[in-house]
Amino acid sequence: MKKVLTLVLCLMLTLTVLPAFAGESPNEDLYVAFISKAYAGDFWKTVFLGAETAAKDLGIQITIEGCDTEASIDQQVQLVENAVIKGADAICIAALDTEGMVPCIEAAYEKGVIFVTYNSLIASDVAVAHVATDNYIAGEFAAEKMGEMLGGEGKVAVIGTSDATQGSVNRCNGFVNKMAELYPEVEIVSVLYAQSDLNRAIAIATDNITANPDLAGIFANNDVTTIGAGTAITEQNMSGKLLFVGFDSCEENIAFLEAGTLQGWVAQDPFRMGYQAVEAAVKALRGEEVVPKVDTDIAFVTIDNYLDPEIEALLYPFGK
Repeated sequence: MKKVLTLVLCLMLTLTVLPAFAGESPNEDLYVAFISKAYAGDFWKTVFLGAETAAKDLGIQITIEGCDTEASIDQQVQLVENAVIKGADAICIAALDTEGMVPCIEAAYEKGVIFVTYNSLIASDVAVAHVATDNYIAGEFAAEKMGEMLGGEGKVAVIGTSDATQGSVNRCNGFVNKMAELYPEVEIVSVLYAQSDLNRAIAIATDNITANPDLAGIFANNDVTTIGAGTAITEQNMSGKLLFVGFDSCEENIAFLEAGTLQGWVAQDPFRMGYQAVEAAVKALRGEEVVPKVDTDIAFVTIDNYLDPEIEALLYPFGK
């Protein structure tokens, strides 16, 4: 298991826009706009905490903004355009749409804005760095764990968050391909995307359970789909009767784990993701060498290790 960065601070976000300044007198007049897919949820709050901490440590100004939902592509375009108007020297962005966000990002780049992507990729080479979990490897990691738990056989349904986001697709592809490589007796009955919609994730999981009476397991590839699948499994009285592996840490997943509904999930390191995205942007602005790809840590959380100190710190970044 990779070492997990301990998170101990608390960040309460109540506004869509959170301005944060690196002390009262920043030592450089640098401004980084930090734009996420959404502003709600523990995952994004922890990413924001990492970004804000980096800004304070590095002595720069930062604004932190998120979309209303992870389907609000037009809103994210507007956030990028607004950041340019406000004079951002660099923009760190977790793109909602790998292809769809490219025109506005490239337009901003042409005006001299430096870009760093985090969490999700864009279909352009304008970013000086990408800071994220290696989503393909994370999908493979989930397949290794789930295949072992299944004993190498059975039917499995895969639920992805969005087929418009390359990171989500990579997680699914990594999972499917590694499962075929290591556990050829495991049958993938479907790979469907919920398009970042909780109700759709619930429906997909429910349909798979009812259509496959001998379904052995479900893999969900982010927090929304994990909550959706966990809800469906609970409603169908299938907790503990099929193997369920998810992705991302949140209060709902901890509750599913304790109830025996969820057997494990892949946990990311969102604090490090936010911190190192800002760090990369500042290095680029200062003309320093930038590592083009930063792979942040992951861990596999189960009922056997979720109370371990390093895992517990990841699950409760704002304290219990």
